[in-house]
Amino acid sequence: MNKIIIIIALLGITSCSRSLYTGSSSNLYETFYRGGIGTQYFIKPLEFYGSEKDEFILVDFTFVTDNKLKEKDSVFLNFTLQTKDIVRQIDALTIQNSTLKTRSMSSLEKFFLKKKKDYFVIRYTTKISLVEAKQLFGDSHWSISTSIDGSTLSYAPLKKSKRKINSIYENVFFLID
Repeated sequence: MNKIIIIIALLGITSCSRSLYTGSSSNLYETFYRGGIGTQYFIKPLEFYGSEKDEFILVDFTFVTDNKLKEKDSVFLNFTLQTKDIVRQIDALTIQNSTLKTRSMSSLEKFFLKKKKDYFVIRYTTKISLVEAKQLFGDSHWSISTSIDGSTLSYAPLKKSKRKINSIYENVFFLID
């Protein structure tokens, strides 16, 4: 009897919190139903590469929306940077495209810094508004740069990252009014 109750409870919990995928977009983002507050989106990491072969930045996004565009709604923008030289502190992150000229985020919170073989990996988070996120995804020609101790590292999207940005816009941000 206890096993049946546990199984029913687990099925109830997983049916409310399971990921819902939409066709081919499942490799790009996940959605989670959050009750009356709307749907939570996790946009999986997008890749951008620097001038050095193995230096890159991965950017992912998490937000909750009821599909109404509100300025007060925020998006967690998380990024992971891999560099040859140790980076103890990133001063600012800038993402730009033709619709959002420049977005510089200086309120960065560091998650971790670790060494991985011959490289250093550093992970940060910051927030942007949902309005800004929609503008970013509306144009896939992104340019990302980080300011570190007075110098700037620049990153460009791969062709597949541009395709992913376009698909995410069409399947997620286009639906938000």
